[in-house]
Amino acid sequence: MKRGIAWITGSAVLAAASIGGWVVYSRRSNSAQTVNVRVLTVERTDVERTVNASGTVKLGSQQTLKAPSDATIVELSVEMGDRVSSGEELAILRDDEELTQLEEHLLRIRQQELEVEAKQQNVENASRSLAAARQERDRVFSRARTSDRASLVERQNEIEETTLTLENQRQAAIDARETLATERETLERDRDLFDRGFIALNQLKDAENTVRRVEAELRQAELQVRTTQLRLESLRASLETIRRQIEDDAIASEEERSEANATVRSAEIALQEAQYEANTATLDLQQLQLEAQTIEDRLQNRIVSAPIGGKVLNIDVVRGDVVQIGESLLTLGDPDREIVELNLSTLDAKAVRSGQPARISVIGPDEATFEGEVERISLSADSETVDSGSRESLAAVGAIVRLTEPSGTLIPGSQVNVEIVLDRQPDTISLDIEAIQQPDADPFVWLLDENNTVSPQNVTLGLDGLTVVEILSGLEPGDRVAVPPIDRELEPGITVEQQ
Repeated sequence: MKRGIAWITGSAVLAAASIGGWVVYSRRSNSAQTVNVRVLTVERTDVERTVNASGTVKLGSQQTLKAPSDATIVELSVEMGDRVSSGEELAILRDDEELTQLEEHLLRIRQQELEVEAKQQNVENASRSLAAARQERDRVFSRARTSDRASLVERQNEIEETTLTLENQRQAAIDARETLATERETLERDRDLFDRGFIALNQLKDAENTVRRVEAELRQAELQVRTTQLRLESLRASLETIRRQIEDDAIASEEERSEANATVRSAEIALQEAQYEANTATLDLQQLQLEAQTIEDRLQNRIVSAPIGGKVLNIDVVRGDVVQIGESLLTLGDPDREIVELNLSTLDAKAVRSGQPARISVIGPDEATFEGEVERISLSADSETVDSGSRESLAAVGAIVRLTEPSGTLIPGSQVNVEIVLDRQPDTISLDIEAIQQPDADPFVWLLDENNTVSPQNVTLGLDGLTVVEILSGLEPGDRVAVPPIDRELEPGITVEQQ
């Protein structure tokens, strides 16, 4: 009996000890399964898919003006930061060699003008000689036709017609002089207005061309008057000769007629030679005038004018500098239009389109963001050096982003960061990407209940952002999701603690 009681008592003690050990083990096991996790709350936010790149700030139509030739800077009319209008004079350049060439050409032109005048005088003398020879010939021949008075009447008619023509030509010369006086007054007035900057150079040039044209018309009119006068005098002299010939009723001999014909032929040849020399001298004068005009045009090109309205960003020269052709003078840009030039990888460029919104932010401690949009993207790729040490080059696609409103603070040439928004879902259910498990297969999240127990929850993903992803189904705003630690995997039913 004692042995039986001892055995029952020992069994009871052993059982009690076993039950106590199991309770302790169970508590320790549950404590070991508790995992510290980061807990995220599902919210409604904006999800964007973007492309990021760095770019260079430039002003609209920004350009650097170059020296058109080797020259000296005579005057600079602007300073850095000045606003200029299109066509405004910026700088004046001087080419001493071309100025010397122009002076030499002007001197040669004056000498050639004198030569032309002399040749034209020779033509007039030859014309008068020819007229006299013909008159003499007519006199000689008319002496054999004393009864033929028809030539007398004809000459009288010619004198009347020539007299009327002369009066008309004189009136035309008077009109040309009055027009020339008016145009010269206009030219002097335009020169005064040009000196004061009220009119453009081309308007002054038009006035000068008008004066030269009217001067030529006056010279032509005066030449016609002189020619007609000579003709009238010649006709009158011829008329008197005819009268004398009729009165004398002399008969010229065959020898006299031959001699008269020979004299006329000689006079005609002399006139042709004089006309040829005068024409040649006139052509030489025109050639010199054309060369002088070419030099003047080149000198005129030494005035550097603003091709656009904008702001002077940089001036590379000072007054007195000697510059060579193609050397930079100054840089202009339109401050009312700011752009960013950037290069995109060929992969990113495939998704970028004109008109997509963009955000431009300053690289550095001074944070500032400006709105813009993609204005243009190139259809071809160029090589871009990405590593100055290895000189490695990658294909890049150029793009231009225009700021919606000019910032007024971005410095042209500075680097900025550009974020182009490719796609956007506003106010949608979203979650950090790191909370998504198996995103490429069957995505799910670890959903927390009110007891902090995790369970897998399948989700349908939408638009991928940089750090968040759109949730199309499976979660609602306010749901809590656990992000597993790196060194521990979660299992359904595990209780977790928030870090």
